Amino acid sequence: MKKIKLLMFMAGISIGLLVSGQVPQLIDYQGMARDGSGTPIASQGIAVKIEIVQGPLPGTVNYSELHFPITNSYGLFNFMIGDGAVISGSFPGIDWGTGDYFLHTEIDPAGGASYIDMGMSKLATVPFAFYAASSGGGSGGNIWQQNGDDIYYDAGRVGVGTSTPDADLHVEDRIRVGEDPAYLTVYGELSHEGGGNGFIINANAGGGTWADMHLQTNGSTKMFIESSGKVGIGTISPEANLEVNGTTKLGSSGAVFSEIKEFTGTTGTSDAVVVSYPSDYTQTNTRVLSLEIKYENAAWQSMGNKFPNIEVVVSCSLHETAIVIHYPDNFRYHNKPFRMILMKME
Repeated sequence: MKKIKLLMFMAGISIGLLVSGQVPQLIDYQGMARDGSGTPIASQGIAVKIEIVQGPLPGTVNYSELHFPITNSYGLFNFMIGDGAVISGSFPGIDWGTGDYFLHTEIDPAGGASYIDMGMSKLATVPFAFYAASSGGGSGGNIWQQNGDDIYYDAGRVGVGTSTPDADLHVEDRIRVGEDPAYLTVYGELSHEGGGNGFIINANAGGGTWADMHLQTNGSTKMFIESSGKVGIGTISPEANLEVNGTTKLGSSGAVFSEIKEFTGTTGTSDAVVVSYPSDYTQTNTRVLSLEIKYENAAWQSMGNKFPNIEVVVSCSLHETAIVIHYPDNFRYHNKPFRMILMKME
């Protein structure tokens, strides 16, 4: 007989769950048949024997069946494991929860019974619904149910890492959420540790700068923690350890304010200088926290200070359209820098 070389593959094993009642029955299997020179065995009926082998190897054949697919022009074929001509065993009766399982494949490219052994491959991921259907309930039987592509259990509490769950879902140790398999060290996790560490929400980036954390409502970030440690409330680009873009209240009886800013300028050559309010500041909502003038360009003198033997002190008054800064009419105060700290009330 001419030597045949076959390339077999499974899409993942490409697992597709077809439901009969609540029990998933089938696994989608795809393969490609080629001869010894690599040419596809095209548009030809072949015979494939499938065996489900329970480990450890050499293992025990729990189930076997035959399929007779017809390849397409590229040598591709597919069928559903569990839907073939049964040789032995029961596919729905496989207890997927007991050890490792392997797939053993044999093929006759002529469609007869002269099978060529294509080897054994481990079923690296047993479908969870298969496991739930066959052994997920322990002594309780099949406690997981299926609704379309979803599975659920609504008869009690679920414990992960614990046999005595105290809530609908009780996870012992920690919960990890990761999205991109190309960046295995980038993930988020929830944990509660003893020793005084308490409840932890962690965004991990493997030491990188992708560990920003967003606390959102309705898809909008309300609080942002940058990987460097800066915290923003109402902003995702904080410039300080804490930046609040919005109103703030300190204490149960405290006043509500929205901004504290520094306002700077230069005095004139008389005993006062008139300056306009910063944007959004008015006579009504402005509070002056401090005012300083650089006396003789050497020392900052605050509100209440005065030049010796002169009664005029450094002060300010808030008028309807402007702020007036007062100081002694003395060359030591003329054309000197001033700075104010203003608070905007709400």
